[in-house]
Order: sequence, then C-alpha cells, then structure tokens
Amino acid sequence: MILSLNANQLSGSIPSYLSNCSQFRFLELSNNQFTGPVPEGLGHLENLLVLLLHVNQLENQPESIEISFLTNLTRCRSLKRLVISGNPLSSLLPNSVGNLSSTLREFIVDSCNIKGPISKGIGSLRNLTFLVLRDNNLSGPIPSTINGMKSLQRLFLDVA
Repeated sequence: MILSLNANQLSGSIPSYLSNCSQFRFLELSNNQFTGPVPEGLGHLENLLVLLLHVNQLENQPESIEISFLTNLTRCRSLKRLVISGNPLSSLLPNSVGNLSSTLREFIVDSCNIKGPISKGIGSLRNLTFLVLRDNNLSGPIPSTINGMKSLQRLFLDVA
C-alpha cells in the first residue's frame, strides 16, 4: 500500500493512526507543515520500504536528547529509504541508528540541527549506499566504524 501526501500544505501533528496501516510499503508526508514529534507507532509499520518526512517542522520528543523515533524505526526491517531532512529535530543521533534495517540503502538527514558526534552505530549500516548528514551541528571525529560501510557510494558530511 502506498500513501503519498507530498506538498499538500497539511499541518498539525502526523496522525498516530497511520501506524495502524500495517501494509504500508511507501509513506510520504514530505513538503508539508507537520509539527510536533514523529509518532512512535510508525515503528510498527514492519513492511515499510520508504519513509519520506522531509521539509516539515517535525521535532524530537521534548524529554529526549536523542532522535527517539529513529529507535522505534529499527522495527521496520525492510526499510530501504529514510529521508527526514529539513526538520528542526535539534537532538543527538542515537547509537540505535546502527540497528536500522540491514536493507537500508539511503539515509538522508541534512538540515535537521543534529548536534554532537556522529554515532559510532552508523557504521553498522553496511548496505547503505547514500548517507547525507550535512548542514547540521555535528562535532568531533568521523567514527572509524564508517570504514565498515563497504557499500557506501556517496557521503555528504560537514563536521565542526
């Protein structure tokens, strides 16, 4: 099942009932005006192949210092493409990012005001071909675990 609501000027929170649609393979809510945190229940969409949430006003859970919904998405074992760019997440990239689907090919997280170091867990995404982390507030060294990303073809990154 496919749901594409790209560029419809939708606003408010992403409806939590979307997580009840267990047959979603493609969910696109990008280029709208959604606000608030990403519903944790999206992690229940186990058949999801593509999740596009870019260019909204999505934020992290207020009580969390890490991007908490990424941990929930580790249950989406078929995920191939994840794009969350252009949202003011203002948080740390969690170590659990390395537990995202082994089928993940594209992880695009630019312009999200991500802070702190790049998670060492990122190196566990061995089948990733495209990684974009630019235009954030990352600091520290590039983790040596990136050496394990043998399929990586494109890396866009800037670290202070």
